[in-house]
Amino acid sequence: MRIVTLLYFWVTLILLSSSSPSYSTGMTLNVGPLSGGQGGSNPLSIPPLNFAEYQFIYTTSQNSEFVVGVIPGIFYGIRSSEKSPVYVSVGGGLVIDLNGVGVGIMSSVGANLFCAKVCFNMEYRQALAPSSGTLLSPYALRIGASTFW
Repeated sequence: MRIVTLLYFWVTLILLSSSSPSYSTGMTLNVGPLSGGQGGSNPLSIPPLNFAEYQFIYTTSQNSEFVVGVIPGIFYGIRSSEKSPVYVSVGGGLVIDLNGVGVGIMSSVGANLFCAKVCFNMEYRQALAPSSGTLLSPYALRIGASTFW
């Protein structure tokens, strides 16, 4: 039921948002709960002082992105066009989980909404990598702010 409510909220926000970023190069800072391999997502600390809850994204005008976060990791990816409020991205890099570290793949889906000079951003990012005989699959659901130029 929680997932249905979250999806309903997300779709409603996307439909209400008619604005989209006007430029492709930008930066995003997100914060939110993550799952590091210990049985589901961890709650967000209040205030969010844990460095692992943050994620930084730099997007280029060639629709690529560089992502730095403790969990799910550090990645380079290709992102769908920033001309739309909704985007998807796929890529690879260093997957970090509480159970280990490995080289793997990631994918994400997100939205930049209510854009003026700064956009409200929300994103779900999942990674997958083999490590020491196990499969790492950390994920994070984060919100934050994006700016484009």
